[in-house]
Amino acid sequence: MPTVNWLKVEVMSDLDRLANKWQQCFTARFSTCEEQRVFNILVAAYTQPDRHYHNLHHIDRLLTTIDRFAETSI
Repeated sequence: MPTVNWLKVEVMSDLDRLANKWQQCFTARFSTCEEQRVFNILVAAYTQPDRHYHNLHHIDRLLTTIDRFAETSI
């Protein structure tokens, strides 16, 4: 599991919440194994020390926006 930069993800529950959002968005598109593998790659990449704007908070906001559009399109 990648090391989490706590300046970018304030508490572990934030990472858990993000993982749940990821799962909700992509379960129908990936197998469970593939979904977890891609999420782990995403976390590893977006918690790098040189990430400032494009970090896990940015991904969280993106997934929230996707959820909002999905809700309004139904």
